[in-house]
Amino acid sequence: MNNNITLLILTHKRNAFLINKINYYKNFGFQILIADSSDEKLEFEFSENIKYLHFPNMELFEKFTLSIDELRTKYIHICSDDDFILKDFVTTSYNFLENNSDYSSVLGRAIGFKFDNDNLDTQPIYFKTQRNINYDDIELRIDSLSKVYFHNFYSLYRLENLKLINNYIKKYHIYDFNMIERFIAMSSIILGKWKLLDELHMARDAILVYKKGTSSDTRGLLENYIESNSKEAISLKEALSDFLFNFSDELSKDKSEIIISNSLESYKKEWVEKNRRKYFDVRPSSKFELAIKKILCTILGKNSCNLINKFHWETRKNILIKKTKKFKAYPYYYPNKDWDLLANIIINMREVYEKNK
Repeated sequence: MNNNITLLILTHKRNAFLINKINYYKNFGFQILIADSSDEKLEFEFSENIKYLHFPNMELFEKFTLSIDELRTKYIHICSDDDFILKDFVTTSYNFLENNSDYSSVLGRAIGFKFDNDNLDTQPIYFKTQRNINYDDIELRIDSLSKVYFHNFYSLYRLENLKLINNYIKKYHIYDFNMIERFIAMSSIILGKWKLLDELHMARDAILVYKKGTSSDTRGLLENYIESNSKEAISLKEALSDFLFNFSDELSKDKSEIIISNSLESYKKEWVEKNRRKYFDVRPSSKFELAIKKILCTILGKNSCNLINKFHWETRKNILIKKTKKFKAYPYYYPNKDWDLLANIIINMREVYEKNK
């Protein structure tokens, strides 16, 4: 048992996923904290290393902050209820942070999966945007994150850093999920460098990742908050400026405000308007392409639409597998026993995913 690590699982009305995740993680040898905001409490016999907190119908903002207050171990890995984190990756990340005090977070490579009848089908995801951010200078780290953005929400952190970040989330009442993700990303890069390991980190539901309304289509939605000058956007800017001022040695308050303002503007111009489509693993469909696809599916019927979707998936998969040949994290060219075991677990959950997709 490694009592220095806790897996924090955030869940809401997904007991079928949660039970499978408990069975998957319970023998990892880490502490586990489950924050569940479902209507009804999960009735389950938890092992000694698992703590279950029930927050019925609580907003993510409050559930997250209360959960962080409960944590006591030196390191925390935030987990979604429908993703799978690999044990060896968490252990390797832990060892890295133990030996590199100037780094605040560690993440790795990801695989997206779906089911083709009874078969598990996978492809690499996110690989083109992920990278190390290892500048000693805070301004360079912030600038690097702004131009080619990727979030590190589901990663391994130092608890002391998360506690600091959590205090600012509460102080400035950052309650929108997009805002929380962005604040954690920018505040953690202020506190230290990010390490990208060439190891398989997680498996994610690829239908969720790539369907309309999620990652491929909404990575740019945060600029709407930034441009709106809404209460939420103002809170984000103020919180980040205050955080940067308090945790940098040489920056004045005015300079901190300028850096954060420029960073958010750069995010909108450099990432959303310019680099998002360039750096996405395979170019996401434009609104025009999605409209044409919808019309074709309506005209040709469901079966033809399924064939179009399958062709699109296979084309994307083949491109990505070829592009990632040099990365040892992916199991397409380099055998991975941990992935083989996880793949079998995911296959056994096929019915759960099919019912909840």
